[in-house]
Amino acid sequence: MLLKQYRNDLETILRTNLLLAILLACISTTTQAQDAKTEEPKSKAIVQVFGNLHTGFGAENNKRGFGLERSYLGYEYKLENDLSIKGVMDIGKSSNVDDYHRIAYIKNAMISWKTGNLTLNGGLISTTQFNFQEKFRGYRYIMKSFQDQYKFGSSADLDLSVAYEFTGWISADAIIVNGKG
Repeated sequence: MLLKQYRNDLETILRTNLLLAILLACISTTTQAQDAKTEEPKSKAIVQVFGNLHTGFGAENNKRGFGLERSYLGYEYKLENDLSIKGVMDIGKSSNVDDYHRIAYIKNAMISWKTGNLTLNGGLISTTQFNFQEKFRGYRYIMKSFQDQYKFGSSADLDLSVAYEFTGWISADAIIVNGKG
């Protein structure tokens, strides 16, 4: 039973990696076909690694170590007419296997359109609730936030969103999600 679940998880990871590789190959092919003009970069790699360094005090708690908890690897490309596409893979620990195994899945596969103060997003995109908390504080939580711990929504979902920034300190957004995470 556990072997069958492990095989299913491995097949899902392989399919996800294949999809991301095809997406990146298509984007890089498009990048090479452009003229050699001096313009602002149309594409960028996304690499974020979240780790921790920890140590205990005293004989009771003498554990020391460094952990890589989660990594985001992806690519973003700006198309014509203020459109952009973005694909991000999330690599993290699984609760089903021991500490040294990692799982990977698609975090974002989205298209965005930004004109002036209006932004429209569609696809598998990040929801705004967790990003708002982190930007407000300026830090990422070490532990799971209250919303994440008690499943008051997921950090990414298949959805459509619209956001408008009235001023630098007032903005509004609305999102329609399918709720599957």
